[in-house]
Amino acid sequence: MVRGVLSSLLCGGLLASACAHSGDETGITTIRSGVPAGPRVTNVSPDDRATRLALELCRRAESCGRVGGRDQRWPTESACIADVETDMPARIGRWTCPADASRARFENCLAAIRSSTCETQLDSRLDGLTACRAEVVCGQP
Repeated sequence: MVRGVLSSLLCGGLLASACAHSGDETGITTIRSGVPAGPRVTNVSPDDRATRLALELCRRAESCGRVGGRDQRWPTESACIADVETDMPARIGRWTCPADASRARFENCLAAIRSSTCETQLDSRLDGLTACRAEVVCGQP
């Protein structure tokens, strides 16, 4: 009987410590993407849609060989992000819906950028991707 109680207490203590967490939640979204050199991790604020769009567009540009070469528009991914991000507030300004209401459809837009082929022409307007058009992101008929 005593042995069973001790086993139960020990097991309960182990479970409690296994389920404990540090509580170190910062409100930062971690975006991970795989590249030939290994995974990259970038932290951005959860509501910073302009930065997230710029990151996806520039990662796509880099994977398509449009970043870093002598004849390329951007010498580095950072230069691409800085340039592309300046156009994003105007693009997002056409999305008249609140960020919270369009979160899932915005994620679909990011996925469409990631999965688009290098032959698909994309610019800061993103008109080439149906998933990124204002009426789709905002769910308007």
